Amino acid sequence: MIAIADGAKLRWEAGNTNDLSSNLSLTAGATAKLDLGNNNVVFSAAPTVGGAGATIEKQGSGYLKIDSAVSAPTLNVAVSSGLVSVNGTVGNVSISSGATLGGSGTVGNVVAGAGAHVSPGNSPGILSTGNFGLVAGSFYDWQVQDATNHTSGYDKLSISGNFDLRQADPANKITINLISLMNANDQGNPLNFDPPGGRASIRVFKFAELTGATSTVLLNAGVNISDVFQFDVGQFKYSDGSASSASLWSINWDGGSLVTLTAVPEPSTYGLGLGALALAAAAIRRRKQKAAASRASAARS
Repeated sequence: MIAIADGAKLRWEAGNTNDLSSNLSLTAGATAKLDLGNNNVVFSAAPTVGGAGATIEKQGSGYLKIDSAVSAPTLNVAVSSGLVSVNGTVGNVSISSGATLGGSGTVGNVVAGAGAHVSPGNSPGILSTGNFGLVAGSFYDWQVQDATNHTSGYDKLSISGNFDLRQADPANKITINLISLMNANDQGNPLNFDPPGGRASIRVFKFAELTGATSTVLLNAGVNISDVFQFDVGQFKYSDGSASSASLWSINWDGGSLVTLTAVPEPSTYGLGLGALALAAAAIRRRKQKAAASRASAARS
């Protein structure tokens, strides 16, 4: 058993492929540092955490993958650099600038600082959280691989607490990076996502579900959810390889339990679509009017 004292650092040396997770021990209230360097490490078992909980601060450019078998709800994680992918259960997570939280597991409360990234899944996936907070200058990396697969084709959040956006405002926004994937691992053209060309091609994606009985979106007074987000389409392509425009995307909250992303057509094509609908409606009205006039004429004669 390796006991890591408060403030101590455990450094993962190059070439160390042993999974030491089941042999790690943290005393109650300790904040220990885990420096992985550029090594990639998998925790397949939960470290022993004393008392009410302890914190591991993950350092180094390598990734830490917490396996689905791990259940450590009192183990808090501070992601100082690199990637932590949570596929099991851990406690609260804080993310520093340049670091990333991913995975399809369950975490406690999340706070992503300025410059931090949240990227649910291990490609598209669902990350479950308690309270979820994004501050101004943070990034949400939203991946889509199949636009018509609303189960596992794109990233989603399941938030049992509140979605806290009070640390952002219209002048200091959060960026949603739109990222298309050609398969589970490679960036490229997604499936079933043609460029929007009319009203029927509007696509709505489930961005987050608020699952708690009192869960809500927290915003500053007079601010809408769309006011605090901006979109970056530099890593996004449609299925045919064409680019999108950030102006075609929006984020919305229904005032209840659902936050959605919407991709709409170019205003010109949308207008053409509405124009065509208007012409069709006018033609139907004219036919009905002519039929009514014919019936009236027949009745008089």
